[in-house]
Amino acid sequence: MREITVSNKSDLERAKNNRYDVIIVTGELANKLHTAKKVTALSKVTLGILAVAIGGATVTAPITGVLSFVAAAPIAVATGASIPAIIAASAIGLALLIAVFKEYEVIEFRDGLLLKTK
Repeated sequence: MREITVSNKSDLERAKNNRYDVIIVTGELANKLHTAKKVTALSKVTLGILAVAIGGATVTAPITGVLSFVAAAPIAVATGASIPAIIAASAIGLALLIAVFKEYEVIEFRDGLLLKTK
């Protein structure tokens, strides 16, 4: 059984692509993944809407600051996703988030997030 500990997005993506059996996510990334996991339960149509909203907010964020993410609030209300979940998902990347939770299940969340292949 291959196991790896990651604490940043690029290491998480590498671990997923290398198909580790167990991924232990630590630090702030573990908290973001735990919060953003709720987004993966949304329908494909809703995820598409969120992807467009997150994409637009991410592009304009350097210019407008956090205001772009606040503009996503009406979409969050309409889709049932929480603002913290949307912001966490945007920090991780929606595609990576969906890919991780498609292939891995959460075993526990305490000091970190323990992911194991399904």
